[in-house]
This record gives sequence, C-alpha cells and structure tokens, in this order.
Amino acid sequence: MSKWYITLFFCVLIVFAYMNNKAIANSPAPLDQGSDPENPLLCRDPEEIRKAAELMNEAVIHLQYHATSTENYILISNYNNGRSVYFKNHGGHTIIEKLNNKISDSNKYNTIIKEICDLNRIKIVDGNVLTGKVVHVYSPNLVMVQQRFRNLFELPQKYFYALAAKFEISENTTVIVYVSANINDHNRADKKFYKNTILESANLFKTEVNSEIDIRSGE
Repeated sequence: MSKWYITLFFCVLIVFAYMNNKAIANSPAPLDQGSDPENPLLCRDPEEIRKAAELMNEAVIHLQYHATSTENYILISNYNNGRSVYFKNHGGHTIIEKLNNKISDSNKYNTIIKEICDLNRIKIVDGNVLTGKVVHVYSPNLVMVQQRFRNLFELPQKYFYALAAKFEISENTTVIVYVSANINDHNRADKKFYKNTILESANLFKTEVNSEIDIRSGE
C-alpha cells in the first residue's frame, strides 16, 4: 500500500445556494463528532489542537479565494448540466483543478452538506472505491481523517491523511476544507517527506497516528 498525498492542499467542496462575500466565521460548524472526554480518538495535546485550528482557519481563507477567483484559471470542460472544470498552474510546480457543480434544487442543500460531512461513508468516485474514517478528534468541529482509495481494476490501494473542518460562512454558504500534512503513520515502506506547495504553513504541522498493521508493514 502506498501513501498518497492529495495534490491540492484542500478538496474544493464549497456548496452554496448563493455566493456572497460575507466574513468567514471565527469557528467551524460542527462535524457531529461529539466531545466525549472518553473518546480514544480525542487529542489531548493543547498545543497540537491550537496549531490544527490555526491551520484550518488559514486554509478556509485560501480555499474561498480559489473557489471564487477566476484569475489565471483556464476552462478545460463545460457541460450542459452546469458542471465546469478549470485548472491553474500555481507557482510553476503545482496544478490546481477546480470543479464547479451547480445544483438547481436548493432544497437539496442540507442533504448534500450532510453527505459530504459523513466522513465514514463509502463512496465510489470515477471507478475508485473511497473509504474513510476519523483518526483524531480535535474538537466537534475539527478532525483528522484517513481516506483509502482502491481502483476497481487495479492494485494496490492508496491512502492519505488530512485535517477536515466545516465552516458555515452564511445561511446559504458552507465551506468544507481538507488540508494535507506530513503525518507520521509509521509506514516502513514509505519514508518520503511530504511538502505542501500551496499552503506552506501546513508543513509546520506535525503529528503521528496509530495506523493499522497493513499500513505499518507497507503492504
């Protein structure tokens, strides 16, 4: 099994009925992870919790900028159903791909947000089976997730870790942010150092997780 880092420092998962420029909230909206003090996944390091929160507050600002900006973005696909795909060369070393997906039925807003925030739900995306789980809980609003990808026709599977948070910008604008960081999961076969080339402050965030046996053995 190989560790895979999402190319972008976030997944562009802004879902909105009407976009606006209202100020970002000071704290994320709940991801429904609870705050049970007996939760074995609960992080008990105040400094790590602080750094994770600061990183995500910075990330949501960057994400909202890229989601609404058209500067240097090139349209590569435009579909009749309202979906469009753009890409941008960032700094000559990173490609940012942006997907705009318009949903005409605003009554589906809350349902879509709930589905995206279900971090443990099995998803099938472009022929890949995506499974996820929470591995660290920093607060009801902020977690670290592990996601595994397995192609239906290929082996081996890939996986990555990311911090995840949900911000309610306004009544009809929600931002869901994923940030890749260099997480030590004790994988014997993968000792590469990951560098986030878009959100450089993510490179300062370091922690470790108690990974599964197959990951530790590099299978």
